[in-house]
Amino acid sequence: MQPENQAHQPQEQVVTTTTSVTPTVNSEQAASNDSSVVELTHPHMSKEAIIAATGEVAVSKRQLKKQKNREKRRESFKQKKLSQKEQRKRKRQEVAQDLEQRKKAMTEEELKLLEVEKMNQSRQLTCNRKEYKANKQNRMREVYQKGTSHAVSVIVDCSFNDKMTPREIVSMSQQLMFCYSANGKMEKSDQPMFLSFTSLKGALLEAMKKFGGFPKWIVDHTPEHFTERFSEELANQKIVYLSADAEEEVTSLEPGCMYVLGGLVDRNRHKNLCHEKAKELGIPQKRFPIGQYLNMKQAPVLTVNQCFEIMAHVYETGSWKEAVEKVVPQRKRASGDKEEKEDDNEENNQEGDEESEETEEAEAEQDDKATVELEQ
Repeated sequence: MQPENQAHQPQEQVVTTTTSVTPTVNSEQAASNDSSVVELTHPHMSKEAIIAATGEVAVSKRQLKKQKNREKRRESFKQKKLSQKEQRKRKRQEVAQDLEQRKKAMTEEELKLLEVEKMNQSRQLTCNRKEYKANKQNRMREVYQKGTSHAVSVIVDCSFNDKMTPREIVSMSQQLMFCYSANGKMEKSDQPMFLSFTSLKGALLEAMKKFGGFPKWIVDHTPEHFTERFSEELANQKIVYLSADAEEEVTSLEPGCMYVLGGLVDRNRHKNLCHEKAKELGIPQKRFPIGQYLNMKQAPVLTVNQCFEIMAHVYETGSWKEAVEKVVPQRKRASGDKEEKEDDNEENNQEGDEESEETEEAEAEQDDKATVELEQ
């Protein structure tokens, strides 16, 4: 038991002082806490030190600038699509109002004739769509029945799952969907190209299964590597690997020849990956003659579906110039905006999402046109 005089004595307080260094955060970042990034502005601190001190990811000023530019483009793209939606909505309203005014001036017999005409047009439009779809499917089935010896063949080598993040795999699946869609829309040529997805398995196959109609796609897809799936063509030297790092250029697309596209979305992390793989397999390599028709300050980094669309256009028209000018985005050319080209290689993963939105908007616009024709 403690004595009273000691019990009432004040206890000495031990105060310890610690010094901590915190990174400098500007006012814009402090206002936006959802960005989960801290600007690396302290001259004496590494990124690891900032992460340890704040628990957040440190990025450089250059990376922040790129991120802001991407956000601006996304917002601009979103506003553009909203504006187009509003224009289509106003057009439908104007057509509906004009139709109502016309109906007020019509007799009962004229109204009945108008309804019958609309029904006939609707039935005819439905029949035309079914006929177009059936013809397209028959043309594609005919290509796969004849085999690779009678058509220009395109192989998408999907053996790079381990080189992609989950988000990049989703983007790759969308690019494969765009390839299949572009192949089905080829009408100028007698038949579409022979399209094959090889080494399609794992996470990429699961992403493809999320497309509702994938099991019914008229396309050759297999978990086998293309060297196993097309071993006979490989032995006869009928396979060419397309790579931007190749020295020889493609001059024409030859029937019976198979052209391999590397199915990879990597934001340009893996340099010369397809080039080295083709060299290891002993397969000839070629590249598109883009430099002959466009002024490119750096090697063009195109998505898989953009490469396929170039080949499809050349297959139909025979013109590399038209194909390259039509497909290669303006921002990837030398005359493009400086800020857009600065982070061009980081945008490849986003193109699939943007093109998906454009496809949905295009389909909606076609439906609106069909509605306007019926009402008129």
